[in-house]
Amino acid sequence: MGIVPDYSGEELDLFAAIADDPLSDTPRLNYADWLSERGDPLGEFIRVQCEMYGSDVLPGQPGYYELERREDALSRPLEQIWEERLRRLPIEFVGFERGLVDRVFVSPKDFANCAEELFAMCPWLAQL
Repeated sequence: MGIVPDYSGEELDLFAAIADDPLSDTPRLNYADWLSERGDPLGEFIRVQCEMYGSDVLPGQPGYYELERREDALSRPLEQIWEERLRRLPIEFVGFERGLVDRVFVSPKDFANCAEELFAMCPWLAQL
């Protein structure tokens, strides 16, 4: 498998910034702004999840359940988008963290065959 050519150099730079500082929301929010400028709904999803999981709004506080509803409405179609992006890799999608694919399941044998492409597409992965 070759490296995915679908990303621009600018987007790859944003990916690298996220991977360099995976615990910070700032590079994720920069990517969210970049996506939103291009009309991509992933930008809003990243923003909503960062707000929800950044401890600014807790369950029971004003606005939390509205964020939760928005996250739910956005997550279903975006899960499908990510699954489509990753479909040619021998992985099983597992979950999002602060708006981006964070966890995937992959066998050791398959990982050896797809690691370069997987990390080109999702360099911020936290769990394999």
